[in-house]
Amino acid sequence: MFASFLFGHNAQIAIFAFALGFAFVVPTALLIFYNGLMLGAMVAVFAAKGLGPNFLAWLAIHGTTELFAVMIAGAAGMRIGTAIAFPGGQERMEAVVAAGRTAAIATAGVVLMLAIAAVLEGVGRQVVTGDGARAGIGAAMLAAWLIYYCGMGRRHAHRSAD
Repeated sequence: MFASFLFGHNAQIAIFAFALGFAFVVPTALLIFYNGLMLGAMVAVFAAKGLGPNFLAWLAIHGTTELFAVMIAGAAGMRIGTAIAFPGGQERMEAVVAAGRTAAIATAGVVLMLAIAAVLEGVGRQVVTGDGARAGIGAAMLAAWLIYYCGMGRRHAHRSAD
């Protein structure tokens, strides 16, 4: 039940980051920057009490997937916003359609990532209590997403487009 609540909450944030990108990029950039500042402030509070590594491990188990998903959602919205503002040599609508196709693929990945983040946060973070294990799971998830988005998934998307 908690995992489904978290999925809904995280999906709202990702949708917000995506939708703001349509407004010529700036609101999404500010939203992501603001959230980064808040996260940095939280890390500073815990680090000042000697709990920095514990907090980072607690966050890593789900945060690497969740935060990466929100950044991808924001980037997808920014892609469309950039196409609206700067269509290049294409007609504006053609540029937006092309950007929308790219954004739709990324957004499908974001939905999967948020579902996994919700399970990791709702279940994994409660079951896995060791800081090392939490950090290891977070690092493994981040590595898997980076390999997919920067490697395998990118090659698959290029083959599909050909």
